[in-house]
Amino acid sequence: MVIYMSPLAKQMRAATAGISGDPRGFIYVASPYTHVDPAVRTLRYYDVMAYTAWLLKQERWAYSPIIHHHEMAQRFNLPHDFDYWMKLDFTMVDAAKELHVLRIPGWAESRGVNAEIQYWLRTRDRSLITFADMPSHV
Repeated sequence: MVIYMSPLAKQMRAATAGISGDPRGFIYVASPYTHVDPAVRTLRYYDVMAYTAWLLKQERWAYSPIIHHHEMAQRFNLPHDFDYWMKLDFTMVDAAKELHVLRIPGWAESRGVNAEIQYWLRTRDRSLITFADMPSHV
């Protein structure tokens, strides 16, 4: 369930509603990840996977750094903190057409989510941010 969408984001969504695979980019999905408890990191991974799958079912192309790197970080003992991933995340934010902030537990306190929002606000159009809760039917 989307709880806020700017007028410009609504216009973009309406303009691209009938286009499969909108060639103008992808949605960057920001969500919390870092936590001392590996079980919490895994739960956050599954939450953002479900939200991203919901977007993809609508042919709204989305990228989540958590989905893309969680398994690799587990398997190859890569760091789980935002400091390690920040440059890559900002590179992907630069390429995105829209930012979705997934409001799952921990999002407001997340250093990474807050940094991604602030980076977007410094470098991109603030009207292309959507704050979203988990859809109830996912």
